[in-house]
Amino acid sequence: MSLRLASLILVFAAPFAGIAQDPPETATAPDEAAEATAAPAEISVEEEPQGDVITLNNGHEYRGLQVIRSTASEIILEVTEEVSIKVPRRQIRSVQYDNINPIEERAKAKLAQETAAAAGITLLSGQKVSTELQKVLNTDISAPPIVADKRDLVDIIGDVNKRVNNVIVVDKPVLDLPIENRQWTLTARPGMTLAMLLQEEFVKAFPDLAMLIRDEKLLLTSKTVALEILGTEGAPPSSPPAQAANPARPAASAPATP
Repeated sequence: MSLRLASLILVFAAPFAGIAQDPPETATAPDEAAEATAAPAEISVEEEPQGDVITLNNGHEYRGLQVIRSTASEIILEVTEEVSIKVPRRQIRSVQYDNINPIEERAKAKLAQETAAAAGITLLSGQKVSTELQKVLNTDISAPPIVADKRDLVDIIGDVNKRVNNVIVVDKPVLDLPIENRQWTLTARPGMTLAMLLQEEFVKAFPDLAMLIRDEKLLLTSKTVALEILGTEGAPPSSPPAQAANPARPAASAPATP
C-alpha cells in the first residue's frame, strides 16, 4: 500500500518539477502567493473591450489583452505592440480566446496603408497614358512663373488648367475640404512640366489626395475615392512613369503609348 502511494506521489510531482525548472526569459507574472496579497484583481484595457480572458488559479484575471504565443510552460500576453508579459502555465486555470489575431490585424492595416500610399502615384505608374495625354503631361507649365504662398489648391489648379487645356477636373471631395486643408505653398521651377508638378510637388503637399485618369482627363480626388474607383475598374495596365516625367519635347517627338 505504501509503495503504491509513493508511486502516485512521484507521478503527480514530476510535471510540476519540470515546469519549475524552466528558466525565465523575460519578466513573468508574480507568484500566486504574492498575487493573493499585492496583485490587482485584473488588468483591463478600457479602450479595447475585446481581448482574451486569462483566469489564474487564485481567481484573478487578465482581461483586454491578447495571447500572441503559447508554449507548454507559459503564455505570452501582448499589452502594447512593444510590451508583452509572460504568465507561467502552472498559475493558469483557464484561457478564453476571442477571434482577434493582433499580428494579422497589424499586417492588414499595414497593407491598407501601403495601398493608399500607392494610389497617390497611380496616375504615372499604374494607368495607361494615351499619346495625347502624354503630350499634355509633358507640357512646360513654368512660364509665366507660378509662385504661391499658402494659396488655395483649387485656385492654383485653375491657373495650371489655363496652360493645359483644362485637363484637370477637381472632384467634390476636394472641393468639400476645409479651406485650411487646401493651402499650397509652391514655386514652379523653370522647365517644370505638368507631370513633374504632380509627381514631385502635389504628392508631397497633399498625401491624402490622388490624381487619376478618367476619360482623358486628370481627376483630382481623395485617396478614398481613388481606391474605390480602382477597386471597381480593376488594376489598369502598367505604364512607365519616367516617360511622363521627362522635360517638355516638341509634339512630333512625343513618345508613343507604352
